[in-house]
Amino acid sequence: MDISRLKKIAQDIISDDEWVNDSHEQAEHNGIRNGLERLLNHLQETEPSDVEKFSQTNLYIWFNNFVDFVQEYDDSVYDYACKYADKQEDDE
Repeated sequence: MDISRLKKIAQDIISDDEWVNDSHEQAEHNGIRNGLERLLNHLQETEPSDVEKFSQTNLYIWFNNFVDFVQEYDDSVYDYACKYADKQEDDE
């Protein structure tokens, strides 16, 4: 889910107080609002990691499609490629 959509949903929930009819419901609404505001602040303070950024690129999507095709077309090539990549990683 997109973070901006999550923020809009949280804002909608925070602003909805039509159901609050007494002090108990007001306390519940205050707790919900407080929790969602903390969530929104946390989302604003944290930046997506490089992996999260990369996973949203066209290159990542292309690579996933490529790997899926190789795995479906020839399992042995896929297995050899995985072993090769693991070895390269271990050698570094």
